[in-house]
Amino acid sequence: MSADTLMYRPVEAGDVTLLVLDFQNDFAHPDGIYGRDGFAHVPERAREVLPAVLSAWEAARVAGIPVVTAGLTVLTDLDGVAIGIDQFRPALRALFARHGFRSGSWGG
Repeated sequence: MSADTLMYRPVEAGDVTLLVLDFQNDFAHPDGIYGRDGFAHVPERAREVLPAVLSAWEAARVAGIPVVTAGLTVLTDLDGVAIGIDQFRPALRALFARHGFRSGSWGG
């Protein structure tokens, strides 16, 4: 199949996937770490967009389009110290070092 054929072929349900990122309690709930620790605008914005996300999710389900969810997990070493958080800006590094987004937790 040529690139020209791909450019003009109609999109079908089997061609797409809905990807939903970071709708975890620590991110999107007012009692999560973002809401409690000085980033209240994040869960507020999440609540604003949640109806659109749920609408897209339901439309995808009805159309047979797969929905893939992914979220952040902060890993810890055997002593419970957060690891792998160096790529985050300093305020988030400090937040993630203390708590939040832990595997198996309410927020994560």
